[in-house]
Amino acid sequence: ESNHRKVVVFFLLQKCYNIKSMFDKFLHKNLRVPYRLNFETLRKVENPRAVVVFLHGIASNRKMWRKSAEFIDGEFNIFAVDLLGHGKSPKPLWKDAQSLEFQAKSLRRTIFYFKKSRKPIFVVGHSMGSLISAEFAKKYPKLADKIFLISPPIYLKEEAESGIQEKILQKSYEAIIENPEKSIDFINGVIQTGAVNVEKIENQEQFRPIRRALKEAIVQQDTFETLSRIQTPTQIFYGAFDPVVIGRNIRKLGRINQQISTSRVLASHDPTAEIIKRISKTINNSTKEENV
Repeated sequence: ESNHRKVVVFFLLQKCYNIKSMFDKFLHKNLRVPYRLNFETLRKVENPRAVVVFLHGIASNRKMWRKSAEFIDGEFNIFAVDLLGHGKSPKPLWKDAQSLEFQAKSLRRTIFYFKKSRKPIFVVGHSMGSLISAEFAKKYPKLADKIFLISPPIYLKEEAESGIQEKILQKSYEAIIENPEKSIDFINGVIQTGAVNVEKIENQEQFRPIRRALKEAIVQQDTFETLSRIQTPTQIFYGAFDPVVIGRNIRKLGRINQQISTSRVLASHDPTAEIIKRISKTINNSTKEENV
């Protein structure tokens, strides 16, 4: 009788989970209702001059920004967001849930929860988060006053056909997506070298949304086209020793669009204190000009 009760409970729980998943898919995929993302308040002041929003990269979460917030000087409200598929935000499994477009829409919905006034808003994105920052600024130009892109992995199909680095990266991404079992060991090996500051991947359930993010936000991106036309002031920082960033693509964008300024720094992929301090200085100068 005890085992029978356990089976019944398990069956009911499974049925509830399936109903919840079906409703989630219908609401967000079919009706295109954006998700509300999880976020953390890193600083809140009584009369903020602006709002700063941090977006992390793939396989990371909002926690990576806790130290960085200390290098932002000024009377600003600061928030760090868990992107879709990461941290404590929803992890939808339907196709294109983690596309740049739907990530940007979910970010917009989330920002309305903590941006209660018409103060300027500055978005700081790292890696995949920088691609989402660009998409957000494209879709909602009146919301983003300026975006800062740190280590943006911006790729071009034509460059992948001729450039060795870009070709290797694209092949590596395809292998990760198509061979998840082998990929966990490979990625954990990279993490152990200290090349990227993210947590070790424990299992396929944890890895599944990361694979989807890689495919839907990075491999299938159109960020170069987005940034070539963007009207929002944009500052890009990229490391001289970054293995996943194509510097010539970023420099090309700086030549194409006068709204974009680029800075090559002595760093690898992760944000440095120096980069955040430079961003802080720019934000302070921008808000002073607003108040003149």
